[in-house]
Amino acid sequence: MTMRQRRRVQGGLRRSGSRLGLALALSLALSLALSLALTAGLAAGCTKAGLKTPFELTYKISGGIAGVDQELRLTSEGGWTYTDTGRTLATGALSEAEKTTFLKTAAAVKWQSLKPQYLPARPIYDGFTYSVAVKQGKGDWSVEVQDGGQPPDSLLTLIATLEPLRTKAAAAGRLPGGKISPAAPLQFALALKPSSNKVVLTVTNTSAAAVTVTLPTGQDYDLVARKGGTEVWRWSTGQMFTQIVRTEQIAPGSTRTYEIELPKVRPGQYTLAAYYRGVPGGNSVATLAWTVK
Repeated sequence: MTMRQRRRVQGGLRRSGSRLGLALALSLALSLALSLALTAGLAAGCTKAGLKTPFELTYKISGGIAGVDQELRLTSEGGWTYTDTGRTLATGALSEAEKTTFLKTAAAVKWQSLKPQYLPARPIYDGFTYSVAVKQGKGDWSVEVQDGGQPPDSLLTLIATLEPLRTKAAAAGRLPGGKISPAAPLQFALALKPSSNKVVLTVTNTSAAAVTVTLPTGQDYDLVARKGGTEVWRWSTGQMFTQIVRTEQIAPGSTRTYEIELPKVRPGQYTLAAYYRGVPGGNSVATLAWTVK
């Protein structure tokens, strides 16, 4: 082989090696890109799947003319801690039924789609603010709802689930040693009144002791009608209430009953949410499906 032929062969090998190296590099790059895309897709799938255990959820209610500042921290295992104005007053564990309902309603919320805040169209003075924060490793969410805001129904349902748990924990905080009472002191129910255009909100003291309720204003309750998550009517709109703090006692086993006239709305499916303005109470405490024909 002459020197000229040798140089031609070496040059061909270099060119062939260059093409092989380029092909190999492109193959590796494509493989890496596909791997990254798959990883991103799996991560996105985890995000879309929403809440995953274990997690910790913090529910806080604040505001009102009395300056409420209460917090309930719950874990996905069912443990809870209750604080009032920063002081830890009671700890405990949910019952199996409470835990099941809590996990189900928390998982139903589309956390990644929530707005940071849900504020009313017009400020409600001395209203309450309800905050929910979730920690679960790499995925954390927090949301704030003010009285008059319009959160998604799934978040509203979660808050309605958390509120009686907070009420129960608050009652435990008033007992010696922070021991929990066998049941939440106040139970709420909302039902349509037969042969009328009214609903009935009942507040029942299920405990063996009287419950003292603080009402920040002259308003005892409120009722909201929503269609597809959008508020279409609120009982208290346009009404005036005295700005005087009141305290009332609900005797053991007794029930307070409130009858509320329903509005005239277009046919369709609605969700009614009742709010008891007393503390304990606070947020949406009972909901009801309402069909208008």
